[in-house]
Amino acid sequence: MSSKILFRIQKKGEEALKEVVVTDEEISSNESILSIAAKHDIAISNFCNGRGKCGRCKIIVNLDEQEKLNINKDVLLKALKQELISRGYLLSCLVSVKNNVSVEVIVPSESIESKYEVLSGKAVKIVDKQISGDAGVAIDIGTTTIASYLVDLSDNSVVDSEGSYNGQVKFGADVMTRMNYVLENKDGAEALQNAVVSTINSHLKNFSERKKFKKISKIVVSGNTVMTYLFLKKDPKEIRDGRYDNPNFKKPYIVKGRDVHLSYGAEDADVYCVPGLGSYVGGDITSDIIISEIFKEEKICLVIDVGTNGEIVLGNKEWLATCATSAGPAFEGGEVKCGMRAMKGAIDRLRINNYGNEVIYRVIGNEPPKGICGSGLIILIAELMKNKIIDSYGKFNRKLMEKTKRLRKSKFYEEQGQDVYEYVVVWGDETETKEDITISEKDLQNLKYTKAAIFAGVRTLLRNTGVKIDEIDKIFIAGGFGNFLDLESAILVGLFPDVEREKYKFIGNGSLDGAYKQLIDENARKKAEEIALNVTYIDLATDGNFVDEYNAALAFPHARTELFPTWLKFEKGEIEKEKEKEEKKEKEEAVEKKETPKTAILKKETQLSKEVQKQKEILEKSKMYKIEGFKLEGDELEIEI
Repeated sequence: MSSKILFRIQKKGEEALKEVVVTDEEISSNESILSIAAKHDIAISNFCNGRGKCGRCKIIVNLDEQEKLNINKDVLLKALKQELISRGYLLSCLVSVKNNVSVEVIVPSESIESKYEVLSGKAVKIVDKQISGDAGVAIDIGTTTIASYLVDLSDNSVVDSEGSYNGQVKFGADVMTRMNYVLENKDGAEALQNAVVSTINSHLKNFSERKKFKKISKIVVSGNTVMTYLFLKKDPKEIRDGRYDNPNFKKPYIVKGRDVHLSYGAEDADVYCVPGLGSYVGGDITSDIIISEIFKEEKICLVIDVGTNGEIVLGNKEWLATCATSAGPAFEGGEVKCGMRAMKGAIDRLRINNYGNEVIYRVIGNEPPKGICGSGLIILIAELMKNKIIDSYGKFNRKLMEKTKRLRKSKFYEEQGQDVYEYVVVWGDETETKEDITISEKDLQNLKYTKAAIFAGVRTLLRNTGVKIDEIDKIFIAGGFGNFLDLESAILVGLFPDVEREKYKFIGNGSLDGAYKQLIDENARKKAEEIALNVTYIDLATDGNFVDEYNAALAFPHARTELFPTWLKFEKGEIEKEKEKEEKKEKEEAVEKKETPKTAILKKETQLSKEVQKQKEILEKSKMYKIEGFKLEGDELEIEI
């Protein structure tokens, strides 16, 4: 007989109830509560794809009621503190329902996947006006987020924008998990299509309410190959099991809005899906190429799209080569205990002083901190390196335990018999949850894997094309996450090449802006199709160079430290000497000009050094912004806090 689950979904200040019937088939297959919740549009957060590793999909079940559940206790004990388990906490991915029972499950607010407060980047100006005729929509379907522009086709102006999490996140954090869900569940293709279309329709609904357009006549969709296939309800088996250079990946798909269940005036729209470049390099990167215009460049350029899938393009007007590396979600909030997506409550800037005893930090939204987002994690690693709190392998300097209470042995891992150390970034009395925000050696290991994958992808592409790093004229950083990176920190940890900073250009969400460009410009669309047919795709899965490069990159910043001269300067203390030299020069100049010490101090505080000024100019050109109210134009925060 079937069973029933009464979900009590808690959000700030309110609670929603939803009763779900668990079928005989779901019971016999021991389908997890996480999976059942996803089917019924209950978005419980998870980053490890139901493997019991991330600890995000917490639920609460009364201890007396837990006998009605099948619980994987061995894995649970490794993922949750005993104190939480004793209070009824479980992980929904490790629990299934027994036959013929009714059970009440509380989904706490911390486990609810937020649908808003998404960060993105833009390179177009939004004009606040109504639309007189037909509208067009540009859409970026990212693995994690979806962003859209509403366009007045009478003058091609962008009049509105929307951003939210991709509804598919409840089926898994990465593309492989989602493909497997489709292939292993008979209704999987429909469920994944419904999830992404539902998100897009929510954007269209909001557009239609704010701007009274007649109809949407054109839509351009840009996304990686898997996202495009799932949106079109195409079988992803040929991506997972087929050739990486399948011609189907490189052609555009055109359908009507009603064919993919779009609503709110988009039923008759011509929906154009930007052609991809290979199995795991999709139309989003084609759009990056269109926006960066590296296909027009005489000199060699590099494009790095920083996201769950790290995609890279190298070349100029003569040739282009590309590859994709599975970077993972560590910089987007996954696989790191303190990690979270960039939203209100996330620490995005910080600095460590006084032998690790003092941490200065900034929180998005000026709220008590909940965790650390990707840009903050990169700065944190750089600060730990500069203060010699970690070594090149991401292990903590145990000797510093005598100088700071922030460095300690992790009780969580100690309960599991593991000797793992952690650093307290924020004490519990300052956080929203009243628990310490920490980063452990396990977290640093996962972050190291992510940065190594991206840098190794760059190095492998260089080796395969015979290009030297100093031959690259420009480096374009794409992706909403990449738009908020602190460049110096990203280079210092070994994520990006250590080259002249003026070579770096931040293009924000190139996928979205490229979709917009192709929406309003037929020539851009034709160019995208031409590029797709002529780019050389390098499959890293079969490339021996990638393994070598990846292993070498599994150090902060790299096993070959000569590739990172800035870090070598830090190690030798040359950076400090340069600062001292600059301070001495300022004092001498103050004496010559007969400035008082107070005047000299004020001057120093108000004037940025040449190096910081240069970085500030680079960041200002990136035109950063955040959807849902908290805008940043160039990020007014000082580069060095």
